[in-house]
Amino acid sequence: MSCQLFVRPEVEADIAEAEAWYEERQEGLGKENCGSLGHP
Repeated sequence: MSCQLFVRPEVEADIAEAEAWYEERQEGLGKENCGSLGHP
């Protein structure tokens, strides 16, 4: 079973900020951690 998740623009901005923070620590870590959220 799957469901669709709708993400508000302000949440997308938070995800992008978190991804950038992880990427600063280690290359590829941001995509690894935030990729599961469906963020491009």
